[in-house]
Amino acid sequence: MVETIDAMVLEHYPFAKQKGIDLRVFSNQLRNLPLDELEDDQFLVELARAVALLRDGHTRIERYHLEQLAEPALSLREADDGLVYVSHLKAKGLGLLVGDRIDTIDGVAAAQYLEARRALPSAWHQGQIGHIGVDHMGGAASALAGPAGTSVVLGLAQGHEITLDRRNFFSEPVARRLPGNVGYIDIATFGFIDDLDRLDTAINDLMDSRALIIDLRGNGGGYPSVTDGLFGRLIAEDVAAFDMVAADGTHKRTIGPTPRGKTYDGEVVILTDGMTFSASNYLAQRLVYHKRGVLVGERTGGGSASPEQGLLLVPGIWFQVSTYVLQTPEGVNAEDGLEPQVAVSFSSDEIVNGLATKSAVVGKDKVLDEAIRFLKEKR
Repeated sequence: MVETIDAMVLEHYPFAKQKGIDLRVFSNQLRNLPLDELEDDQFLVELARAVALLRDGHTRIERYHLEQLAEPALSLREADDGLVYVSHLKAKGLGLLVGDRIDTIDGVAAAQYLEARRALPSAWHQGQIGHIGVDHMGGAASALAGPAGTSVVLGLAQGHEITLDRRNFFSEPVARRLPGNVGYIDIATFGFIDDLDRLDTAINDLMDSRALIIDLRGNGGGYPSVTDGLFGRLIAEDVAAFDMVAADGTHKRTIGPTPRGKTYDGEVVILTDGMTFSASNYLAQRLVYHKRGVLVGERTGGGSASPEQGLLLVPGIWFQVSTYVLQTPEGVNAEDGLEPQVAVSFSSDEIVNGLATKSAVVGKDKVLDEAIRFLKEKR
């Protein structure tokens, strides 16, 4: 099995040169693993750590859970000083505030807990697949994932503990108007084909807004066809297709948007962070490449591959490898992420005070505030 994974990576993995990865080191790491024992979680963790050497969020091991995965209704964020804070609350009545410092999680030091969980299965945006050893899709939020109906205990710096249930929160696109007639659409995922119908409704409702903010923070991707459909509402003419190219340079196919429906022709801003990955990263790349708007926020998480080669290791555990690279006609990909034209960073104080929160509340969301400031200066 290890030999098969090694052969698949050597044949298909497209980013070795770009990322400066010596695939011989990867091969040696695989060969140094103990005997294949896929029922042993520790073996899986060691295998995942070897795969993580490739630094590619699409090349990964996945564990398919029979039980449904879920998360507590909050997000955490690690500050530069290593401390962990509540950065976002998805429900009321949790007994927490944005900016609360979390010292322990299930009795373990918070930073230590999060670090350990990043090497273990974590929840994906559709809540049914665990990614092993993938930082791109994990992060401090999904590190709290577990079987739906279970709980997690957070120890606060104030000295008391709070027990939170893990539940599923289905996030449809949310659209509304901000002051100054600025449209705002929060898109948590592109993981549902019928989201395009909801996005069309949102665009139609905001067609007369003078500017449009599309919030892709925390959006781990989904179907490129959905993002192309959305971008098709932002253009009036055909645009260049992007190429899917194999590691050996072989051209596989092209993908791209086409104009559809009534075109929104106002200024467009996309909000980004390190979890803006895969299909959402592709939408951000489209916006920049076609000079249709600007990015505001933190560097995106990248992800410019199509993982079309895989291997069922044992029932319930799957390995996949990036097979084709999505690139512009000039041969440029966004695998390593995109730096926003308006970059936003956060101090520890800003995290504590909730300004790093994706709250979509003017004056309490630094990235959103920077986007609004940018739009005012463009007038």
